[in-house]
Amino acid sequence: TRLMAWSRAGDAEMTARVLDDIIVLAGKNDLDRPPQTREFNAVLQAWTKTNIPEQQRLAATRCDQFLQDMKLLAAQGRFRCQPDVYSYTAVMTTHSRFFTKHYSARRCQEIFIEMRQHGIVADSKTYSILMDAWKQENNPEQM
Repeated sequence: TRLMAWSRAGDAEMTARVLDDIIVLAGKNDLDRPPQTREFNAVLQAWTKTNIPEQQRLAATRCDQFLQDMKLLAAQGRFRCQPDVYSYTAVMTTHSRFFTKHYSARRCQEIFIEMRQHGIVADSKTYSILMDAWKQENNPEQM
């Protein structure tokens, strides 16, 4: 689909626009299936891969907001887009990759704790991102 193609290309803004179009169509009942977690995760994944400098500066903040939007839409029952391990790991990745070293490790830890509080089990990639963030901060006792 167009959404997945833009996500793989790492153009987060375009991926988000395509998802917005899908959400509008879903609101009009013009889709066979409304967007679910997988489609929302495509936007988060695009943010982790972006090579566009303007998008890199915004990536961590946008992913934080997008994660909150997913939780809100899921709570409202509008879409089946409850964040999963891939959602949280993508947000952690943007913080680890694009944000200041000192803040990114702490923010990754906060996201990890939030994920666990929601009963989501971390996978090896999640742990790897968390450890890398602390390693970048050069604070091994946190690992």
